[in-house]
Amino acid sequence: MTTLGQRLQQSIDDLEQKRLAALQREAEAAEAKAQAHRHAVGVALAELRRRIEAAIALGDLPRPMRLPKVLDNDHRSWEVPIDNCQHRDHQQWLDQTATWAAGEDLPPTVEYANDGMGMESWWCLSVAPRVIMGRA
Repeated sequence: MTTLGQRLQQSIDDLEQKRLAALQREAEAAEAKAQAHRHAVGVALAELRRRIEAAIALGDLPRPMRLPKVLDNDHRSWEVPIDNCQHRDHQQWLDQTATWAAGEDLPPTVEYANDGMGMESWWCLSVAPRVIMGRA
């Protein structure tokens, strides 16, 4: 036969186990969300690189490209996603993109753009070849 104190202790232990299990589920869900976000950032930047490469391969000038919203820091579009990266998950991909651009002599430029009516704003990525001395 169990005492009331033992039953109370068992109830407290059960509640603690449930709380710990809930915390574990939350942590796993947060990690899954972070992994999905990192993947989305990588895919978005790979698509930008692909579009730049395709335009140049076709002999076209690459037009400034709107950076996808996935690069915004917590969906706050007023923060520069490349020059002022404050999301550590983005930095790896942005560094890889900058390394790729430097290797191709295409320094990237990020510029702010908006619709002129205060409804929407975004960042555009553009590339241009480095100016080589003696060549225009």
